[in-house]
Amino acid sequence: MNSTVEFFVEAIAKDRAGQPVYVGFVVTGGPICVGDRFVSMYEIPRTLKDIQLGRRRTSPENVRDISICVDAIDAYRRRVQALPDGATGALYLTGEDVGLIGVRTYLLTSG
Repeated sequence: MNSTVEFFVEAIAKDRAGQPVYVGFVVTGGPICVGDRFVSMYEIPRTLKDIQLGRRRTSPENVRDISICVDAIDAYRRRVQALPDGATGALYLTGEDVGLIGVRTYLLTSG
């Protein structure tokens, strides 16, 4: 099943080895899996509380085409192969566009 997955980046941190990790959760279309590729990113000006309460979104801003691959996923302090809808985890990402990711950014796969 090929559905579009949307991942919201809540924070950008570093792991114990100093590698950047992108902490957030799968908003819709999950799971996100190791090997999946994000093809676009955007921002939507709203708060985390708006998201949790299911409030309507405004239009996406700063929409960009990207090519970023999911190399690994950490959830609950262990490596996993997939992160389902609503689950929080840390993604290890690679690709030339990784530097464009900011906090409160949405990443989207193609369906």
